[in-house]
Amino acid sequence: MKKALLIASTMFITTPAFADDHKHNEQEEHHLSESSALRFIHAWSRETSGEEALVFVEIENTTDRDVMITGAETHIAADVSVVGFQMQSGDGAYVPIGELVVPAGAEMDLAPEALAFKLSGLKEPLEHGAHFEMHVLSDGEEIEIDVEIEEADAHQHSHAGHQH
Repeated sequence: MKKALLIASTMFITTPAFADDHKHNEQEEHHLSESSALRFIHAWSRETSGEEALVFVEIENTTDRDVMITGAETHIAADVSVVGFQMQSGDGAYVPIGELVVPAGAEMDLAPEALAFKLSGLKEPLEHGAHFEMHVLSDGEEIEIDVEIEEADAHQHSHAGHQH
């Protein structure tokens, strides 16, 4: 079931990545984190005082090989897991999917009602306008990403749509 969810989710939210030479000014740099294989763009979460939150981000695989995201961690939550959205008894729910494969040369959007990182056991409220660091683990690398907190009812990052 988990494998079917992962395959179905990947089919609908991956697109070919194109190599670009983008210039970034200092203000944009916190929207972009890079490793030797992956680019993470516009990481965001929603304002909440609850114990759980979802983190969404655009991921680009800049290589000609599949890259495996094996986990994530942050100091503001007890646990971080990769989850996928599915319907259960007529209601939408996020279920753990374990590791996440980012196909070679593809872009993948972790977005509402698709894929996300789920933060459980939040140690503090997430307030609109604030940000926190999260570390994503992939193929032996640890990538630090800056996650911005958007409004509680946000459906995308406030800067979504512009290029990096």
